[in-house]
Amino acid sequence: STVRSDAMTRYMESRGVGQNRQEEVPFKCFVTGNSSLPRSLLVKAGCFDENFTAYGGEDLELGFRLNSLGAKFFAVEKAISFHGHVRTLQDTCNLMYTYGHCSVPVLLSKHPELKKLLRLDFLEDQPVSLKRCFFQFALSPKVYKIIEKLVILGLKRRIPAIFFDYLWWFNRTRGLLDAEQTQKKIA
Repeated sequence: STVRSDAMTRYMESRGVGQNRQEEVPFKCFVTGNSSLPRSLLVKAGCFDENFTAYGGEDLELGFRLNSLGAKFFAVEKAISFHGHVRTLQDTCNLMYTYGHCSVPVLLSKHPELKKLLRLDFLEDQPVSLKRCFFQFALSPKVYKIIEKLVILGLKRRIPAIFFDYLWWFNRTRGLLDAEQTQKKIA
């Protein structure tokens, strides 16, 4: 069977290592679905953190620890990985919400310095900062619905990557904020 070719699959192929086909790539591109490293380095890093029990975060967290040990990451163009299925836009948005709700709290409890990488550092800004106001506006469900509709209408065409970046960020951030809200109610 063939993989559908639309704006979303083109976006997905352009992320991570697809964005960095040069020699060395940043640790954030470390994805264990198609990686190789010496066992001794994996053991030294502490292997996978089993506190990640839902979708997302485990590769980024392990890549961060490996990077802290001095590991370098390289893309090997001949190392091809085939993924068994392509998710729908809604499925991917749901996974990003799960990632934010379940995995990002674990990730940030271990490495708060990753907030900036995940574009969550605005949460630490003063309540009335311009940056925080902009991100609060971006978290509006009305803004989300407009961008989501534009993406759905344009899936067969070209869509700027920032639209998908926004949808993933929105759902991940909304998941995190909902998890924090739930935590406050419990406490």
